Amino acid sequence: TISGLRGPEAFSSIDLSGRDLGYFSGAVIGAVMRENTVVKSIKLTKNKLRARGALEIIDQCNVDAKIKTLDLGQNGLGITEELTVSSVGSTAHDDGEEEPDPLTALFVSVSKLTTLETLLLDDNELSSMAHLELICRLRNLERLSLQGNRLLELPTVIGTLHALKDLNLQGNRLTRIQGSVGSLKKLRMLNLKGNQLLSLSGAIGNLGGLRKLDISNNTKLKTLPREICHLNNDLEILCAGNRHLMAMVGTAASGMIIS
Repeated sequence: TISGLRGPEAFSSIDLSGRDLGYFSGAVIGAVMRENTVVKSIKLTKNKLRARGALEIIDQCNVDAKIKTLDLGQNGLGITEELTVSSVGSTAHDDGEEEPDPLTALFVSVSKLTTLETLLLDDNELSSMAHLELICRLRNLERLSLQGNRLLELPTVIGTLHALKDLNLQGNRLTRIQGSVGSLKKLRMLNLKGNQLLSLSGAIGNLGGLRKLDISNNTKLKTLPREICHLNNDLEILCAGNRHLMAMVGTAASGMIIS
């Protein structure tokens, strides 16, 4: 309800998942969200907001709100849409300069939510590394999920997310993992299942806190860096769908759980 979004009855946790929300719903929600200073969690998964609708909400979040959780999964953020100028206004500034596209503008707005600890962007047709670079400004981020997108690679600055504990990249099109991932010293879970990995960087051996590594269903991955032996003996390595890899890990990683 509107009363739950603003004023003295405003909720600290807002869940509008699965409500079939589109652009105009986003505009209405955004108009009242600016008055909510207590919100900590916003869940908008399984809607039809697209980038433009999500931007209407996130861009209006009160600057005094300390938002810790944002779920924008399954909203078609990366899908290009056509809206008429008469329905949403011109995309040009008064000086004639073009505004950023809605998806870029959305990621800029998200990057300003500096208190974010959990960001979920699953199943959104995302493919741009430039947008991921904006996310990497969120230095308090502990959980980042980008499952089911179309990512081909990660930005080098992914290694600046020093608070990150859980990184989910399942079901993308990644062929390699940058060495900068080795800077994520607090990382405990790394999900690379169902990509197109050709190799893993030896820098993965620097992830001393890692407890679960899922490299299942990467049929092109034929070798592993020997640095994997430096990882904690309590590490669980999942490599289903690749018998050759399972045998290799089992030989190299004494004491680790292989499945």
